[in-house]
Amino acid sequence: MVPAVNPRAEASVTTGGLQRLRAKAWALLRSPVAWVLSGAFVLYTVGLGWGLPASDTWDNDGVAPRDFLVAVSQSFDKGGFDFAYLHLAPFHLLLLALVTLPITAVALAHVDWTDPQAIIHQIIQTPYMTAIAYVARMVSVVMALGVVWALASVAAEIRGRRAAALVALVCASNAALVYYAHVTNLEVPYLFWASLALLALVRAIARREPRRLRTFAALGAIAIGCKDQAAGLFLLGAPLSVAFWLATVPWAREHRREVVREACLALGIAAAVFLLADEVVLNPQGFAARVHFLLGPASKDHGEYTSDWTGRAAVLADIVRNFTLGYPKVFAALALVGLAFSARGEPPSASGDAGPDVRGAAMVPLFAALSFTVCINLTALRSEHRFILPQLVVAGLYAGLGLDVLVSAPRSRWIRRVTYAAALGAFAVALFQSAAVDAALLGDPRYEAEAYLQEHAAASAIETYGLNVYLPRFPAGARVVRVGPEPARGRSPLPGVVELEDDYAGVDRRRPRWIVVSFAWVAKYLADPGPESFEGHIVPRAQRVPEGDAARAFFRELLAGKRGYRVACFAEWRSTIWPRVDIHASTELPVWVLERVERAD
Repeated sequence: MVPAVNPRAEASVTTGGLQRLRAKAWALLRSPVAWVLSGAFVLYTVGLGWGLPASDTWDNDGVAPRDFLVAVSQSFDKGGFDFAYLHLAPFHLLLLALVTLPITAVALAHVDWTDPQAIIHQIIQTPYMTAIAYVARMVSVVMALGVVWALASVAAEIRGRRAAALVALVCASNAALVYYAHVTNLEVPYLFWASLALLALVRAIARREPRRLRTFAALGAIAIGCKDQAAGLFLLGAPLSVAFWLATVPWAREHRREVVREACLALGIAAAVFLLADEVVLNPQGFAARVHFLLGPASKDHGEYTSDWTGRAAVLADIVRNFTLGYPKVFAALALVGLAFSARGEPPSASGDAGPDVRGAAMVPLFAALSFTVCINLTALRSEHRFILPQLVVAGLYAGLGLDVLVSAPRSRWIRRVTYAAALGAFAVALFQSAAVDAALLGDPRYEAEAYLQEHAAASAIETYGLNVYLPRFPAGARVVRVGPEPARGRSPLPGVVELEDDYAGVDRRRPRWIVVSFAWVAKYLADPGPESFEGHIVPRAQRVPEGDAARAFFRELLAGKRGYRVACFAEWRSTIWPRVDIHASTELPVWVLERVERAD
């Protein structure tokens, strides 16, 4: 017998569901953090098509569209490791492989699966690579928004809802984060998972819920599975946070046994997730080789400071100095205010919705930043954008908290208005600095070089040098040859580009009509050797070129017009409004287009 349906009950359920949905939508519209994230979405997506469509992109050290599929394969290889890919932790690569699987499937449907060369030739075609690049970049956008949301949620635990909105504003305007939100480097993915992990740890402390340490451990291990560098946030940060909690919060001391038990269980969870997420179990040989590579050539060949106390002091000084790579200087003062007042552990009287144990929770981001400084910056001896991005993110959190302290302090209406005006001015400067990153992507000098080549060299012979990531896109009808003394088979192929293994100076017999040289690639040949070290700073080993190197003399003569070529187009950053932005040797660097003086082919 079929039971009777009560129309009124069914209508009531439907109405109740609609009302709940409407309430959630209204709450979202009223949420300041949601509006900040909407604005950040615009900031992070303007210029998302930087260098596209293309078979390869301008994301220096990005993992898409080319590298992640090869890296996934290498991650599970038992031998014959290619260290160009093996140094990448596998979790985010697998995620990208999953979300781009439909594109890969379409590409493979048109090729013989038994022929590796045919597969490579097919999948590097521009339509497939462009689609993969857009998907991977959108993943970065979503994760960057997730970082901002997680930090705002941390602020809500410490000082309440208004602080959350202010922290979201500050962190969303981080110029370094704006750049990495546009590209496929692993910085944003590991920070996304790490930020969620720190949020779980903050909530465990602020809400007196030690079981949340388990979530913290799993998310932290996933962050390390995205990029091993993420371990620097937790190696010292996690034990310092738990120890500070136990030492300064009476509730934690009263429940010491429970806290210690959950911390030990969390450590076990972290180890288990790490063994899977970082391929330790699946490919122990590959993991050992990667660790050896990361602790050896990957760090030693690129270190920018001497490995002594002078060099490490210079690292710390540059970390402080490079604060302006992310924010205006005034935000540094706000960060100090936010840190000082949050550490007192007093929830704001204005909102009163922070957790009960905010003192222990407020120190978690600081301990993570200090841990990263000690474990990564002072060992890898690096301090550029991506190596201080975690500290910039944490500084943005404390700057937002500091601003909340200032606007909530009891004072006259006139002083409060002045405070708000000053805050708006600071945000205007930060927004301008962040928008300059978008402007740099939209006005990349390579676009000018491409336009010139399209107009003057569309059917000519063009010679070029260096890596894909530094090159402009070439006209479809041009005969492009990439020359270098290194084996041609080791280069990342570009459709329509012929690879030639030859000396650079052989240009006198090759006699191309046009030559294209990117500053980002040729800079090491143009720079003066200088002293080996200066006040703790050194030229990274990977960038050192001996004074007697033949390539150094060749490129200096070529660009000076002494090899039979003149500079026909010097594409450079020309804006009179936006400042020059140089991030990761990727943005706003000039390109030379040279033409042979003797016109006859």
